[in-house]
Amino acid sequence: MSIKKLIANTFFDFAYAIAYRPVPDSKDCRFPKGGDTPFRLLKPTLGCWYADPLLTELNGKDYLFMEVWDRKKKKGFIGVSEFDQNGLLSAPKCILEEDFHLSFPVVFSYNGRYILMPECSESGTLRFYTVDPANLSVSLLCKIPVSEKLVDTVVYEIKDEKITLLSCAENPGNPKQTSLVMLELNGLPDGSLQRIPLPKQYESPSFFLRNGGPVYICENKKIRILQESTETEYGHNLLFRTVSGLGENYSEEELSSLYLENLPVSLPAYYRKQGTHTYSMTSSFEVIDISFNRFHFGNLFY
Repeated sequence: MSIKKLIANTFFDFAYAIAYRPVPDSKDCRFPKGGDTPFRLLKPTLGCWYADPLLTELNGKDYLFMEVWDRKKKKGFIGVSEFDQNGLLSAPKCILEEDFHLSFPVVFSYNGRYILMPECSESGTLRFYTVDPANLSVSLLCKIPVSEKLVDTVVYEIKDEKITLLSCAENPGNPKQTSLVMLELNGLPDGSLQRIPLPKQYESPSFFLRNGGPVYICENKKIRILQESTETEYGHNLLFRTVSGLGENYSEEELSSLYLENLPVSLPAYYRKQGTHTYSMTSSFEVIDISFNRFHFGNLFY
């Protein structure tokens, strides 16, 4: 190993931070929404970094659910941060940890309850937890075995008891690529799960089919957020598309894109930013995550 590579491996590590800012209460479908307003940073610690930030309103209050990656345990757990009266985020507290990796914590409302659906592909299941908004405690509602590695699942629509999901199946030959998967869940907690065939262009592995945030309704249109990767980089930028239809009638149309270099984000001098792969918003805030390499003497201990 060269001296240069040895120094890089010793003092630099890869991590994520979360950037957030207030937004106008805009009803239009432009993304991002904050204009020239600077982002604030929720910076990682040496032992943990923060990614997959998904904003959620629980009983009218904004919370930020996220993956917290524990460098010592080599896996992620689900953390939640709150906004104070000045719009600043608190450090996340752990609300869910399992023996396997957890990330991408989607929260949605269903039959009067808040449901947490984290990415937990290492478990070979889709898992659903109830969330108590009074104290943010969670409890397992059900787990459904799946036969492929499904990542970053989001809710496409809910009609009566039926939940339609958009998930992403990793390409075993290249994890940066995924195929889009549509699933129909006939109720919780005891409903059956059925796969719905999609047009071939969405079922073929691609670098830009992985979900990068929840599906939003805007001007009576569904807006899907996708992360785009490259051969060498996972999660380089984000795409926004209008989507419609079910099964073989499903289609997507380009709306806009988001590149980190075009946003008013300032990082410390010892952070070397790379890209972004998650976006979410409420009527008050919008957030992204930022991947970067950082220099720190404390990396010697890891």
